[in-house]
Amino acid sequence: MGICALGVIMCHSLQHCTFPFIVTKLLSLGTQCVDIFLFLGGLGMYYSLNKPTLSIIKWYKTRLIRVVLPYLVAAIPFYIWFTVYNGEEIGNFILYVSSISFWTKHIGMWYVDLLIPLYLLTPLFAKLIDGVEKRWIPTTVLVAFFIFLSIPIYNDRIDNSTLCDVITNFQFVMCRIPLYILGYYSGYYVKKGEKVRSSFLIILLLIFAGNILVSHIFSGIYIYIPFSIFLLFSFCIILRFLNNKGISINILKKCGELSLELYLANCVLVPLLFSFEYKVGNVDLSYGNYFYYLLVVIMNFPLAFVIHIISEKIKGGSK
Repeated sequence: MGICALGVIMCHSLQHCTFPFIVTKLLSLGTQCVDIFLFLGGLGMYYSLNKPTLSIIKWYKTRLIRVVLPYLVAAIPFYIWFTVYNGEEIGNFILYVSSISFWTKHIGMWYVDLLIPLYLLTPLFAKLIDGVEKRWIPTTVLVAFFIFLSIPIYNDRIDNSTLCDVITNFQFVMCRIPLYILGYYSGYYVKKGEKVRSSFLIILLLIFAGNILVSHIFSGIYIYIPFSIFLLFSFCIILRFLNNKGISINILKKCGELSLELYLANCVLVPLLFSFEYKVGNVDLSYGNYFYYLLVVIMNFPLAFVIHIISEKIKGGSK
């Protein structure tokens, strides 16, 4: 999760900076890092939902506080600035904070906007998957269902632009859910300690190659599902190798623990710092936006800590 947190931060630089071809391709892997987050999130939800003493109400409360509280700490001051800076009405601030603006205009911290309804649905997924002996059957049905929902079949036939935008944004997140479901499905086997054969990685790459050939049929993200899982296992192999050599990368652990806060801080800093001019006397530092995004990276970590600390203080004070 630490690797993926850093990958997402660096991937966002592609929105404003131009890099050589190889660097661009490497940074674009941050897209798959989001999918790995969702896979690991689903896996973690299997563990948390299968604690014998945990009630479903307490589970909902814990999950939503973990996501909503840091989100509000970051989003409220940011969207106050964003609304004032753009000269917008107060009503737009409410749309931004409530995440309605994401579903209608694709403006918002979309990963959080996805997580909240996803957590609400997770106990239902658990009931369907864990309630039968052959868990792969409902898992396959659920994955196929969300794949179907995200295929853009009728979008070009819709005359209402607002409705078309809503459907497009809906499909944008629907195509991410299959990996979350696969993560939940895998949690059962991870908890049992079952191992993955090395041939599985080869099969994933072959599926990835085959999906590229039919990428015109499905939403583009689906050709990367097997590749995202391949990357996940590759990261695990690398980290295990380093661990066996006695090399512990503590910064990655800390990034993993603060992955949500790092994402929120990045969503705040990218538009905020882009609003400034970077000139010192006659020297223009805005060329290529490299200096700007360097500041984003430098400030990302301190701001994530601030969001985390404030969230924990509010959480502690509300007990």
